[in-house]
Amino acid sequence: MRKRKRLIAQQGGKMRRHAPGKSAPAYYLDGTSGTLDAALRRKLNGIATLQTAVKTARHFQRQIEQAKNLAARVQRELDPMAKYTAELKKVQAFQRHQDKATSFQQEIDKALAACATLDPSTQLQHELKRQYFMELRDSNYRASLQLEGLKPVETSPLTTLESIKAKYAG
Repeated sequence: MRKRKRLIAQQGGKMRRHAPGKSAPAYYLDGTSGTLDAALRRKLNGIATLQTAVKTARHFQRQIEQAKNLAARVQRELDPMAKYTAELKKVQAFQRHQDKATSFQQEIDKALAACATLDPSTQLQHELKRQYFMELRDSNYRASLQLEGLKPVETSPLTTLESIKAKYAG
């Protein structure tokens, strides 16, 4: 009884007798007191809190699943874009090689324009040199395309040695 009085005094309450027909107050380890109905109510509140926590956890689990599905959908949409980017890089590399070949051709044409006033035998020598450089250019061009994984165009209009000889034979 002393412990009970001391506990009630610490809590700032008065010692009361319970009404007839009601259950006596119970004292719990955490220092709270109340009837068995109050204890049951606290337990039910704890269960309700747990149920709310479970619902919240399920809600977050659904959101995580939705985020995973969205990430998978985005990845499926990004895969074709990555393939397109790779193809675009190949086309850009091909364009760079074409630009280099065009500039090389312009240099050759400038040299030929400068040699236009020379005699036919000198022109034949320059034409043969031009053919040699064209073959070098073509082989370098094809080799660089193959290094980058591109397929060289087989229908490149290059003059052959026979056509040069036929041009100057007559």
